Amino acid sequence: MSDKTYLHGQAGAGFGSNGLGTSFWYGAGIGFNLGKAMDAEFKYTGWNQHIVNSTNGTGGYGGTGGTGGTGGTGGTGGYGGHYPTLGLRLAYNF
Repeated sequence: MSDKTYLHGQAGAGFGSNGLGTSFWYGAGIGFNLGKAMDAEFKYTGWNQHIVNSTNGTGGYGGTGGTGGTGGTGGTGGYGGHYPTLGLRLAYNF
């Protein structure tokens, strides 16, 4: 954009552990050069995870069934949905 500002974009696959499977990650940000060796970036990152079964068969975040409705024990379990985050990155470049 200029000598002091920049745009940043990203997209790709995220690989989970403990039976979580693969999710799609994406994000964008705007950054500012604060000097020769420093910059700051305000960014948004999100990921979309399809519902998958947990490895132990108990309810998990976004799980169904079990006691107490969603996420209870004894359900089909799993993670699912869309998860957004906002962040501020400060970096010293050397």
